[in-house]
Amino acid sequence: ILVEQELKDFRAFMRNKGKCLNKRDGLAERTIKNYLARFDQLLRAAWALEGEKTFPITHRIADQLEEALQQDRIVRSNDEPYSRSSKRKFQNTLQKYFEYRSENGGDPWEPTYRFKEPASREADYFRREERSKLREAALEFGQLPHYSSVTPEERDRLKAYLAQKIGRPKGEITRDIWNRHRESFKIPSLVFTALDAALRPIE
Repeated sequence: ILVEQELKDFRAFMRNKGKCLNKRDGLAERTIKNYLARFDQLLRAAWALEGEKTFPITHRIADQLEEALQQDRIVRSNDEPYSRSSKRKFQNTLQKYFEYRSENGGDPWEPTYRFKEPASREADYFRREERSKLREAALEFGQLPHYSSVTPEERDRLKAYLAQKIGRPKGEITRDIWNRHRESFKIPSLVFTALDAALRPIE
């Protein structure tokens, strides 16, 4: 009952002034739910660390929880460690909880560890050697061999491929059509233009 009432009061605090204490600016309901879900995880982790159901969370327990996160003793349900970003969100949840407690005469809590994501390059950024490989791959993508350099069986298979690609019956694929599409630079042009303009995939 004590825990349930505390959670109700914590929710009310976040709804009314969880965003900014001075302006009485509340958090969005979705954000509140995220905080409460993480707080529930922290509460259960605290009970596991203490060996009993203790409440409320004290500064000492908050420090223990933070250290356990840092040492990967608090992990996901699949036993994988939390990312640094997730650990930071748990820290934020503890800070938010102690903000609420400070409204009733308690003291704020400050984290000891800094869970920062390591700097990384953009996922859609290509290095110089990667750009060269992309250009080469674009030139080779779907490229047809010389008409006379393949066996009749291979030519028949490739005609079927080309017919499907350009939307025409296989019987209409002549040597001229073969050569015309063999020299097509549509794909390389698209790739080269995207690389030269530094366009990201979304663009």
